[in-house]
Amino acid sequence: MQERVDVHSASVAAHLVEIITEEIGENYSEKLGYKAEAAIEKVKIDPSCASIFKNMVGQMSTVERVKLFRMIPGVCQEEDILEETVENFIRLHEVLAKSIPPNVIEEEAERIKDYLNHKSRDEILFYLRFFMEHLGLLDENSRSAVLTYLLDLLWDCSHDVLLSIDKIGRYRLGKYLNNSLGMDTLNAAVEQRLYRGNPEDDDLFLDILEGIFTSLPTEYKKEVKRWLSNTGSDRASYWVERIENFVPF
Repeated sequence: MQERVDVHSASVAAHLVEIITEEIGENYSEKLGYKAEAAIEKVKIDPSCASIFKNMVGQMSTVERVKLFRMIPGVCQEEDILEETVENFIRLHEVLAKSIPPNVIEEEAERIKDYLNHKSRDEILFYLRFFMEHLGLLDENSRSAVLTYLLDLLWDCSHDVLLSIDKIGRYRLGKYLNNSLGMDTLNAAVEQRLYRGNPEDDDLFLDILEGIFTSLPTEYKKEVKRWLSNTGSDRASYWVERIENFVPF
């Protein structure tokens, strides 16, 4: 084409690309509204922004909402993210879940299976903070695997791991214990915790148990209390006393 290419024409071309890119970016923002990246930066710098999450999401297109929904769990794993900021991101994630296509939530929830098979305990517990509410989207076998994993951890874990389980949502665990397998696993966790768990963590364990019990039949709670009473130990007596004072829902 007999075009001459030198440092001067290359510089002009580079600046032209920058101008075009900026104009496209402006048009993109006008078309799609509030961007996912802008929402992430807002949450990072403003710990009091939870009150405007619905308004923020309302200014976003479906494309940006889906993008943000998928980005949040990864962003929260950055080393410099404060716990307060993580809690805000979880709230924003919950708001987004109400305004994006259900298949997107299902696709992201399905990743729990990969986490169980390939990720560390801490990574699994962290991811579940975002998707425990959507556990019902998994097939029964996958859902049972998650519940069994968590219930086994209840007795065979440290104080810090109990805290991580509590952060997942103590009221969500019992919601999915709707079969004999789940009940049997919970029974085993209670028994093992009583005989092998650290007594210093009993209050935290019982706090979690209270949340689980809110979704379970009254008769089941009575059976647990009867079994504890029959053990005759002082520790079990304290557990029974705590269970009797659980707040009913």
